[in-house]
Amino acid sequence: MVLSSMNMKPLPKDIMRQTEKNPVLLDGKIRLSGVPVKGGHVLWYDDISELTEILEELAEKQEDLTGENTILQENYKTELRIQQLEEKNRLYDKIHRQTALQITLLGTLLEQFEMEQREFDRKRLLQKMTVIGVYLKRRSNMIFMSEQSQTMHTNELTLCFGETMDALELSGITCGYYIAFEGVLPASMVMELYDFYEEVMEKAYDSLRAILIRIYENKNCVLISRH
Repeated sequence: MVLSSMNMKPLPKDIMRQTEKNPVLLDGKIRLSGVPVKGGHVLWYDDISELTEILEELAEKQEDLTGENTILQENYKTELRIQQLEEKNRLYDKIHRQTALQITLLGTLLEQFEMEQREFDRKRLLQKMTVIGVYLKRRSNMIFMSEQSQTMHTNELTLCFGETMDALELSGITCGYYIAFEGVLPASMVMELYDFYEEVMEKAYDSLRAILIRIYENKNCVLISRH
């Protein structure tokens, strides 16, 4: 070392040579830098203690922000779960309100089934419970669909009638249905048509031997008839 300031401390040669590639950090707060000059190198110190403190503060704040962000995410997830549960409860309440008669009837039939001793009558009760169970399943599905759209295709009505009639035929009842048109109807109308069919079936079930349902249009009205 040819020339140095009074504050310059003696440095190992290997440390000084490291500055040929990159500045060297000493004690975490002093940066030693160097550049080549003709005949050697020039070295100098930079006091970066203030910068180091700022970086440390930023790192702490980053940790705080990360913690706050985690809390916000957890709060959001919790709120989302609450909203999902509230939505499920709302839908279940809606299903229960619109199918309350069938739920009550199913409970009554189940009590009769458990008390009945005669095998033939137990079988008839089981068959009737199956028909009502189909209605509850299809009607609940309609409610979920109506939450997504205010309209429903008549294909859904075809599926409902078809599955209910399959269950009726297991009871030895001859069934048939005919939908004279295809298209989209208000979801509420589709559900009302299926409800009407279910009501007819429940009232006539014990003496029912055959049923034919026909749905058709007449003067811009949708009509349903039974035979």
